[in-house]
Amino acid sequence: MLLRALLAAALVAVANPAQAADGFGPLELKVGQDSLRFAFMGQLRFTFDDKDGADERTQTDKFTLQRVRPVLEGKFLDKKLQFKLHLNAGPTTIELLDMFVGYTFGPRLMLRVGQQKTPFTRHRQGSFARLTLVDWSPAVRYFGAERQIGAMLHDGYKSEDGLEYAVGVFTGVNARSGFERGPSKVYGVSLPNPSDLANPAAPAHLHPELVARVGYHLGKDTFASDSDLEGGPLRLTTGLSVAWDVRPEVARDFAVRLAPEVTVKAWGWSATAVGYAGFFEATQGGKVQLGALGMFAQTAYRFLERYEVALRYSRVDVLDRMRTDAAAWAATQTGVTASTTEAQQEFAAGVNIYFVDHQLKWQNDIALLTTAPGDRQDVEYRSQLQVMF
Repeated sequence: MLLRALLAAALVAVANPAQAADGFGPLELKVGQDSLRFAFMGQLRFTFDDKDGADERTQTDKFTLQRVRPVLEGKFLDKKLQFKLHLNAGPTTIELLDMFVGYTFGPRLMLRVGQQKTPFTRHRQGSFARLTLVDWSPAVRYFGAERQIGAMLHDGYKSEDGLEYAVGVFTGVNARSGFERGPSKVYGVSLPNPSDLANPAAPAHLHPELVARVGYHLGKDTFASDSDLEGGPLRLTTGLSVAWDVRPEVARDFAVRLAPEVTVKAWGWSATAVGYAGFFEATQGGKVQLGALGMFAQTAYRFLERYEVALRYSRVDVLDRMRTDAAAWAATQTGVTASTTEAQQEFAAGVNIYFVDHQLKWQNDIALLTTAPGDRQDVEYRSQLQVMF
């Protein structure tokens, strides 16, 4: 049924683009200033992989319902009190993504309590549904941020000009295994998924993590998307994010993460760059050291209102000191093999067609993924249809 709904929405947009351009949804019930809103995001993806094997290359292809996301949001007490429930309802599992309440004390002061994304980079705070390429870059998945339970003060992420901020205290336990995967990859362990409602992971040891971001906007733009869908003169946002895990778990957490970022938009052109530095607490001696560096940079241009071309480069470097510590720790464990990967790169190019901005779009990208040592080269092609209302 979902597949039919996705295809039907695409056919309606293609057959009647003028009507589709007006948008559709979400479903909203309003009583005075109070409101209850139901939204939905779905992605149908085709993936073709050409992987570099030890003796020969192997090719695989598949269709997946990549994301099926129902969202329930409410605003009450003159919109001062908010709540959000966000699920991932895939074919084989159901996950709790966001579940929080918020309260607005003033124009630039809001409190949010519950399970939510930590405020580590504005890029990651944005929605997957507004990405320029088909999915997040490898560097973003390596360094985070992921969802955690905690309390956060922020200015609403809606500042169109001037300073913005977000600062929070969290449990230090990632609610999902999708992001901040760097340490687990290096040390050779798998991450649990506490948010899987069908098969939740066992409760983990809590350890406070402080996460903060400060940024500055120049020009009237909320920067909810990296793409320049609005057009117009120069707009810019820049920021710095810091995350400090007071007691990081071995093989799971960075002790400290830093990330400067910048996004520029002008007349349909956009560019985003984010840098990452991950510090780890060594198992041999307990010293906090720089263990990994990463970055990604992308640029895109939208033309004829509906079409967009994009390029992205992403890189992660694991320093020798972290790989050495991981190997020494893995030697003391049973069934654990530390990674020997020194660097990973991604070169990606994409073409997008926006039938109704991000509500109904078709994305295509192709990426070359390289891994050192060994000069492994994998190629991945993805084609994705997205419906959001």
